[in-house]
Amino acid sequence: APGELQVDMPGRLGDAGRSMEAMRAADGMPDAAVCTSDLLAQGIIVAAQASGLRVPMDLAVIGFGNTALAEDMHPAITSVDIDGARIAREAVGVLRRRAQGLPLTERRIDVGFRIVARETA
Repeated sequence: APGELQVDMPGRLGDAGRSMEAMRAADGMPDAAVCTSDLLAQGIIVAAQASGLRVPMDLAVIGFGNTALAEDMHPAITSVDIDGARIAREAVGVLRRRAQGLPLTERRIDVGFRIVARETA
């Protein structure tokens, strides 16, 4: 979509600096970084601050997982919270149905999510 920049997210915290460099080198710095984990969000925040950006004024950052890190980080990370226990229950239910030879009633199971708003977005 126009105005979007996709950056391959780093696999390790220390690689977040490269993602920040790619964002800064793009035609127009993005307003927000949506990360695949709270750990990667932390790396983006540290890299952004090291390059002189203010979070969230210059760059909003959102993590995923709503881990303890998200709450403990300064600034505290806005994060997507999912119900991991429900996902596990649903997955076990699917495996049991398959093991019993029963048909699956749903191909897609929506377990929902919520945004936990904190200081980074």
